[in-house]
Amino acid sequence: MFGSFIIAATLACGIGAAGVPEDEIRVTGWVLTESDFANSFGSFEKHADRVSEISPFWFYPLPDGNVTSMEPGPGNKDAKRLVDAEPLIRSICAAKGIKLIPTFGGAPPPYQDAVHRIITNPRLRTEHVRNLVLLARQRGYDGLDIDYESLAATDRNAYSAFMTELGKAMHAEGKLLSMALHAKVSEPGDWDGPQAQDWAVIGRAVDRFRIMVYDFHEDSSEPGAIAPMDWFRQVLALAVKLVPREKIEIGIPTYGYDWQLDDGAEDMPQRYAPVLAARMSATIGYEPEQAASRFKYEAEGSPHEVWYEDARALPAKLKAIHAAGVRSISIWRFGEEAEEFWQQAGAVRPAPGPGPQKP
Repeated sequence: MFGSFIIAATLACGIGAAGVPEDEIRVTGWVLTESDFANSFGSFEKHADRVSEISPFWFYPLPDGNVTSMEPGPGNKDAKRLVDAEPLIRSICAAKGIKLIPTFGGAPPPYQDAVHRIITNPRLRTEHVRNLVLLARQRGYDGLDIDYESLAATDRNAYSAFMTELGKAMHAEGKLLSMALHAKVSEPGDWDGPQAQDWAVIGRAVDRFRIMVYDFHEDSSEPGAIAPMDWFRQVLALAVKLVPREKIEIGIPTYGYDWQLDDGAEDMPQRYAPVLAARMSATIGYEPEQAASRFKYEAEGSPHEVWYEDARALPAKLKAIHAAGVRSISIWRFGEEAEEFWQQAGAVRPAPGPGPQKP
């Protein structure tokens, strides 16, 4: 069972069954509450008319199969407790008809050990599924989003068994099941994280197949675009080959990285990059085939190189998404994007996506 954070269920966001017209894109995405709450929630609140589903990061698994909430540490002024954040998000969902699908993620580390222990033990796996479904039922959520990342390749069959079992149980309750997946261009993938995720099997189990199509270049790599267009199209091609198009949601980043060339990189919100460039008198260039903006500067004698995605990247990506027959994007994350992002995404929210699969 889960802990004392459970409160009485209130009205959840409604579940719709309509599809998405061919010329429209549904927008879903993630909101943070355990950090940067003001920016993340503020963006969601401001753009709620454009959002179909929202997934706040609220929960994580425990090694015994139980589940619990992510709560801020003492003195964390950028965070909100679940008991304070949930009513705020629920009220917007109820007013705007947005589905509320909270995320189970990985905090605190090393959560991969806990997930491995759960999914490879049939008894713990069944107990974890029971606790997840009970959480969704008692709190009145429209569904749950699973974001168990960076597992070992040897967990592949166990992960598939877990998601299949969870999908059946959630659908028996009339609830949606969503999952965040590592990007890859072929099966089984080129490192452990994607190798642990069997796209064809998971695609049959879930209602929302959210591919994190970003971090081609990341904080431990050399500088470069985090989602170059050629790679982006290859990920799309594999997805539509293995998963029903109506389930696929393509992850769109609203951030970039600032590489200090002799000391790694730090992530940077999309909205902050032009501010930094102006302060450093740097010229921003745009690389269409990379779908990325970039600039260089020097600080305290150290060279820096910044790559990030701004609103100019979105039309090319939406065109590729449309061409693949996909109609939904998930943004990582609310609160990092510039206002121009929403101008490119469009001002009208399409009809809600499909409801849960029939049990």
